[in-house]
Amino acid sequence: MHMRKHNPWRFALFIVAALVAFGGVTMLLWNWLVPTLLNGPAITFFQALGILVLSKILFSGGHRRHWGPWSHHDWREKLHEQMEAEQHGTATEDDPGDAKPA
Repeated sequence: MHMRKHNPWRFALFIVAALVAFGGVTMLLWNWLVPTLLNGPAITFFQALGILVLSKILFSGGHRRHWGPWSHHDWREKLHEQMEAEQHGTATEDDPGDAKPA
């Protein structure tokens, strides 16, 4: 199988393009909706980027999310263990199938 080398310039260009796209869309939506609906001010592109950063901090709590093959997905491991236990006929403590109706 042919493995491609990752070009850091290509990745940097992708990040810059994504920032420009998200910032531009945020600015356009803000300037379209807020002045008309809320009598608020129009914003610049860099103010839109600031709003994106602020919303990321406020809504995600500043926590970093781990994505990709290096991530730690405990829920996946737990689900995999439960599925294996069901296949082998053994039950785990957290298995919802163990609950008996009252």
